[in-house]
Amino acid sequence: MKKTLPVALGMLVGIYAVVDYFIPHYWVHTQISSHVFEWGGIVAAAAYVLGGVNLVTVTWPKIRRREVDWQYKVVLLGAAAAMTLVGLPWGAL
Repeated sequence: MKKTLPVALGMLVGIYAVVDYFIPHYWVHTQISSHVFEWGGIVAAAAYVLGGVNLVTVTWPKIRRREVDWQYKVVLLGAAAAMTLVGLPWGAL
């Protein structure tokens, strides 16, 4: 049940998004569509933040301990920081 419910919920939302995109009918485009896509944006933003925190918490101790190929982990963190800075909407709001 712990794995089935999230997968089923994700499938339902995904199917709804596909139907909403490909079927231009009035009963598909409802208030539910706007709420679903707003929540999707919120969940995606939270996933990006959690992914970034996880990347730093897993990679930084390996760099400090100078594990095998630690130089590549420095490049990984630098590239992630650069992509974050480039991706920020500077004044585009």
